[in-house]
Amino acid sequence: MGVIGRAAGAELQIGAVFCHHDLILPDGSRRTIRREISMVDDLFPNAQPEPAAGDWLHINSGLFAPAVFRELGGYADSVEEDRDLRNRLLMSGQILRVIEEPLLTKIETAGSLTLSPETGYDSPRRRADRHAIWRAVEDWFATRRIAPRPIDLPHDCLAEITNPAALALSEAAMTAPCRAMLAAMLSAMLAEAPASPRPAAGSSFPPPRSGRSAAGPTAEIEAAL
Repeated sequence: MGVIGRAAGAELQIGAVFCHHDLILPDGSRRTIRREISMVDDLFPNAQPEPAAGDWLHINSGLFAPAVFRELGGYADSVEEDRDLRNRLLMSGQILRVIEEPLLTKIETAGSLTLSPETGYDSPRRRADRHAIWRAVEDWFATRRIAPRPIDLPHDCLAEITNPAALALSEAAMTAPCRAMLAAMLSAMLAEAPASPRPAAGSSFPPPRSGRSAAGPTAEIEAAL
């Protein structure tokens, strides 16, 4: 029996690993989320149990193989960017694994994107983004093709690279301006940095995220040798 998107007899590389998580709601209540089946809700909605808001496997947190970002790009510019990436992982035949332990705690507040009137579950913006994702799934069923989402970071997205000698530019799918910006920043930092050991084989500039970022424009990237 073959694996969708993989050639028979090929060595299988795990594309991403996720985990269960504890969810703390604004009223202080806490629940542990164990819903692997929620990963397929856009592709096979008839397989879903009774839906519950916020009750799904957390796709924003996990370990990703670099090949994922080379093949699929990054996150969409959408309030449903996690859902979009999850679907592309599945549709591209990536091998996914779930750790059974809750290794993440998610805290929802009144200002969270899922609860805010502008971006909450019933907001016009989220409904529009959700319908765009469903259209992408319909296109995949019809064509079996996935358009990568090139990473496109704004020029003020990184405040500092604290250890540039440990980094190299990633092969992740990026727009040409984004790649040029990151290359110029890294080159300038290396020119100013004192001499230090060269990066180990395989080290690369961390694949940046093109969707929303909690850290915002002052985010720092630090890499240890």
